[in-house]
Amino acid sequence: MIVASEKLTLRYAVASDPEQLFHYTGNVASSKFLARKAHINPEQTREMLVKLSTSESFKTNGMSVWIICLNETESPIGMLTLVKKGSVIEIHFGLIQKFTGRGFASEALSLASSHCCSSKIANKVVSFTDKENVVAQAVLVNSGFECTGSIENFYIAVHLPGKGRDVYSYLYAGSF
Repeated sequence: MIVASEKLTLRYAVASDPEQLFHYTGNVASSKFLARKAHINPEQTREMLVKLSTSESFKTNGMSVWIICLNETESPIGMLTLVKKGSVIEIHFGLIQKFTGRGFASEALSLASSHCCSSKIANKVVSFTDKENVVAQAVLVNSGFECTGSIENFYIAVHLPGKGRDVYSYLYAGSF
């Protein structure tokens, strides 16, 4: 376990996670605003987790994937991707579709961001979301992030037509 709240636990992946998380990583609709393609099978999700969801991931890859689990079932419902850039953590989130709209993403983001700052993993936590992704914007605000501006042509969303996508940038209010 990395950190827990009353409802959620953030932890590294276990062997049974890829099958469940494929409902998120393999969902084209969930990948709409991402810079990666939807996974084609649970094995692809497993390979990603083996590489990026360990206690050594920050050291070996500069990033880490934390699994979001419901405490009552101990089942994974989504994941957070954290990218370490010096003393800054860039955080991204995604949930299995049937768990959206219930505040879990906001709670997980707030829990992870607070943990990163209080444990000195980072002194600043930031995030970015596509200007068209209104739901993600609300999740970030509800989890304690403040919009700090916008950036043009920040990334390419492989499931959307066109070139670079414009984003809003966010800073976690608990950053110091």
